[in-house]
Amino acid sequence: MTTIHALATALADAFLAGDGWRRADLVGQGGLVLGVRRRWLWPVADAVLVAYPRPPTDRPRELATFLSTFDPLRAAVATARQHQRPIVIHARPATPTRTVHRPWHTPVIDTVGDLAAMLDLSIEHLDWYADRRAMNRRAFAHRLHHYHYRWTDRGRLIEAPKSRLRALQRRLLTEVLGPIPVHPAAHGFVPGRSAHTFAATHTAQPVVVRIDLLAFFTHIPATRVHGLLRTAGYPEPVAHTLTGLCTTRTPHPAPRPPPSTHRPTPPDNPARRAAHRPPAPGRAHLTRTGQPVRLPTRPTPHRPRPRVRHHLQPVRRRPRLLRRPHHPTHRRPDRRRHRHRPRRGLPSPPSQDPRP
Repeated sequence: MTTIHALATALADAFLAGDGWRRADLVGQGGLVLGVRRRWLWPVADAVLVAYPRPPTDRPRELATFLSTFDPLRAAVATARQHQRPIVIHARPATPTRTVHRPWHTPVIDTVGDLAAMLDLSIEHLDWYADRRAMNRRAFAHRLHHYHYRWTDRGRLIEAPKSRLRALQRRLLTEVLGPIPVHPAAHGFVPGRSAHTFAATHTAQPVVVRIDLLAFFTHIPATRVHGLLRTAGYPEPVAHTLTGLCTTRTPHPAPRPPPSTHRPTPPDNPARRAAHRPPAPGRAHLTRTGQPVRLPTRPTPHRPRPRVRHHLQPVRRRPRLLRRPHHPTHRRPDRRRHRHRPRRGLPSPPSQDPRP
């Protein structure tokens, strides 16, 4: 049974693969996919032309999502499922994506093949490094991962890319992400800016506020990176692949932190012994002058544990009244009857007398 998602994806690819962007062209491409021009293709073509006056050659997934939410198309799929007449896809015409606009001086990368050629990789190797299906996250072997994982003394997980992926990311930073302008307040990792340019803006100011953002990098999701690349003009497949190269997902199960070697000496007061615990690694503490801030807890009073004496209780038989009642039919098997007896007709083995 053809799903609504598969049908919408096939129609979107066929619409973009046509020679024109008119009503008759879209209906003809739809008939090529279905093998026959169905009646609901005309309202579908009209809705597409109203929503997209120009062909979205860089957004095939967006066009497929729009078609999957169109009511006449969903009603046609539901009717075919109800009458047991499935909609069969006879052909899948497709066309390569193309860049439509470039707001900045970024390189033109129309397809994933162009991106692989720019990075001197095959499409298979590019897909392996991008890991768009999150298969690397579910791998248990460390050699299959693209990152090294290390815990710091403060309980922070460092995810460092390996040599090959690191070289690819540096090349993308220079050639693909470098032409995108950044905010004027950003000074780190920006060519021509440094810590001196950052401090120069705060020189001779009456008040300087020092703040630190907690978990800054982990709060930037991949969807935001994908949106930035789409704003730069890269087509959807290219932006998806670039997002996979520039972001990572911590594998599952996550690497556990090693046991902490720095454990504070417990105080001498036994009443505060339960409230004094070392901070758990990986927990985010609010820091001030490098010291963790802990929430106060109520100390529990120290109570000596009672001594428990163990006595050996003699094993006694149950009283006669609690025993299982004896029934004449329930007899215990006579073990003497199940002893080995010689067969009839065979001489019995001679008995050996142990006496001299």
